[in-house]
Amino acid sequence: MHCNWKLIFDNAGDGYHVPFSHQSLIQMTTLRHGGGDMQYFGNADETEMKMYSLGNGHSVIDQRPEMYKFSAWNQQRPQPGRESFESNVRNDHSEPEKILDMAVGAGLNLNIFPNLLLIGNQIQVIDPISVNKTVLHWYATLLDEEDEELNAIRMRTQEDFPIMGEVDDAANFESCQEGLESMPEIEWVDISRHMKDTEDANYHNISMDKPTSEIHSRGYFETWKRLMSEDPDNENFEV
Repeated sequence: MHCNWKLIFDNAGDGYHVPFSHQSLIQMTTLRHGGGDMQYFGNADETEMKMYSLGNGHSVIDQRPEMYKFSAWNQQRPQPGRESFESNVRNDHSEPEKILDMAVGAGLNLNIFPNLLLIGNQIQVIDPISVNKTVLHWYATLLDEEDEELNAIRMRTQEDFPIMGEVDDAANFESCQEGLESMPEIEWVDISRHMKDTEDANYHNISMDKPTSEIHSRGYFETWKRLMSEDPDNENFEV
C-alpha cells in the first residue's frame, strides 16, 4: 500500500472508524440480514467494550462483551457450508454454541508495537518499505487438533472481512497518505480524543471505558518518539 506504516498501526487500535470506513458493509449486512457483526461500533462508547494501553506502545480493543453478548456465531454473514456445519455441530455436541463460536473472530485487537497485529483470528505483520510504502502480510489461523469441518468454516469466516472490509481500510490509508503529503501547511494531526480521561503520560496499564479513545495512538507515538530520540548504543536503551 502507498502509505506510511503508522497509518496501519493507527487503524488497528482505532475504535471509532468502523461505522464510517465500513459503512457500505454494515448497511449491506443490515439490509440483507437485519444486523450482524460490528453493528455495535455504531455507538461504541455506550457499550461494554473497553480499550487498554499496555505500555511500550502496545494496546488492546476488547469487543468481546458485545460480540459474545448473545451469539458471535449468529452475527456472522452467510458463508458456504454454514448451514450444514451448524446442523452437524448441534447434533454432535452437548455445548454447540461453544463450538460454533470457535469458528468466528476472537473479539480482540491486540496491537504489539511496532508491527504485529492480532486481529480476531488473523495475524497481520506490517513491513515498512519506505516513508510512503508499506507491505501488509496477512495470515489466517487454524485451530490445532480441531476437526477439518470447523477449520474449513473458520477459513470461510476469515474470508469475510478481508474481502469486504480490508479494502475499505486500504483505500483510506492511501487517501490519508495523499492528504498528508498534499497539505504541508497542516502541521499537526489531532489525536487528543478523551485525553482528559488519561493523566498518565507513560500510558502504562490504562483501561478506558470509551473504545473510541485515541489512547492507542498517543501511547505508541510516545514510545516511537522515545525510541527515535534515544541512543541505541546506550546500555539503558529499551525496546
